[in-house]
Amino acid sequence: MWHSGKQKLAVREAMHPSELLRELLVCPVCHGELDQDAELLCRACGTRYSWVTAGDGRRVPCFRAECGEGDLSQTRTHWALATSPDRDTALSKLRRIIGAGYMPRRRAWEGMRQELLTARGEETRTLEIGAGGRRLTPRTVTVDLLPVGSTDVVADATRLPLRSGSFDCVWLEFVLDHCADPRSVAAEAWRVTASGGAVFAHVPWIVFYHDFPGDYWRFSVEALRALFPEQTKVETGVGYGPGVAAVSLLSELWARIFSEGDGIWPYAVLRAMALLVLFPWKYLDLVLVRTPAAQRLASTLYAVARKPVDFAPSR
Repeated sequence: MWHSGKQKLAVREAMHPSELLRELLVCPVCHGELDQDAELLCRACGTRYSWVTAGDGRRVPCFRAECGEGDLSQTRTHWALATSPDRDTALSKLRRIIGAGYMPRRRAWEGMRQELLTARGEETRTLEIGAGGRRLTPRTVTVDLLPVGSTDVVADATRLPLRSGSFDCVWLEFVLDHCADPRSVAAEAWRVTASGGAVFAHVPWIVFYHDFPGDYWRFSVEALRALFPEQTKVETGVGYGPGVAAVSLLSELWARIFSEGDGIWPYAVLRAMALLVLFPWKYLDLVLVRTPAAQRLASTLYAVARKPVDFAPSR
């Protein structure tokens, strides 16, 4: 499942929030202070971490054990991610029109996203987990398993190297389904969210199997609410509706009849052929998402979990 279209706030050139990061980085093991000069060393527990080179050439901190075992800097971006609809390339623009994982902006949908990303105006601190190389706003900190694109921190989402209560908004878009332990990821996202802030989660519901990098879960409305502490105010809704679900499943079925792998040929070509025929049906969602049955048949659902203003974060 692909990322949604660009937000109006998205920037074409990534702006690295380095000063912000130096204030927020902590040891993911004990949450102790880090020396961030020649090496990354925890002053409390003595754990050492590494630096790697991101896809845009910057040196970024890496908190995964794999950083010391090989050169993650040489990791190549999967072709599907490199042409996702939120990128500014010819193939990406084509996928915005015919792709099953993209819908025209809906006023309510865009309004909700804009409100989250501008909660404190230009000073809004946003964290995107599993950003895939993109940057939502100039002050967005990006975390990923690999140093692709404009990634700022390479880390495991179940152990974020970030201070508690640091962000006004934490963004999880098509990430939780790829995590073996989504509850731990949601708990970490909640931990680093500031009082009065929010966690945004966009997840698949009726979607075909997609193992990049792994595919573990589907989420109903009840499952989304269960990810967050009891008594939390959680708003839910439809991301992509039944029309997208139908187009996505039928095009995938056609491509899989004649191919086994996920390569460009024959899988991607066959799926593109099916989408050229089927894609007009996805625009039915402009109406279908407003129907009572939409949440039962939707391709994707979303949740916004808001942390109370008087919430006291733990260290």
